Amino acid sequence: MQRLSIFLSHSSRDKAFVRRINSDLKSGGFDTWIDEDNIPYAASISEEIQNGLTKADVIFLFLSEAAVRSKWVSTEWQSQFFKQVSGGKTMVVPVLVDDCEIPEFLQDRKYIDFRKKSEYGKSLASALDFLQSLKVERYGAKKNFDSTLGALLRKSGEGFTA
Repeated sequence: MQRLSIFLSHSSRDKAFVRRINSDLKSGGFDTWIDEDNIPYAASISEEIQNGLTKADVIFLFLSEAAVRSKWVSTEWQSQFFKQVSGGKTMVVPVLVDDCEIPEFLQDRKYIDFRKKSEYGKSLASALDFLQSLKVERYGAKKNFDSTLGALLRKSGEGFTA
């Protein structure tokens, strides 16, 4: 079965948090694209980012004060957002890391809320459920998702069992 590919657009200031999400998404059976893992030495950074964006099914746009001010982050999501609006396959999903001004074009979008660090497991479960539904819609039947979700939530310390 084909795996859903998620591009993680973020500010370097949010790197530690995004690494945690990256690890949990991979454990949940999703392919991820994050700069530090996918840009080889001596490669063109902008070309590698564009390749990652082109191959992605979903862009998780991590929004924080730092990300909203970042020109790189704006360039990444805006290029795909307008393609999505005009019928492209890549979906831009806002992920709130902390309180910040949400860019105007994204204000009417429902976002995944990770602002309350004590509710990480609940937010992760919501994100994984959304991604699994999208994967089933695009690529077919789900496979053992509930046990994977339960294992991830136990790992994150939430004590949830599926």
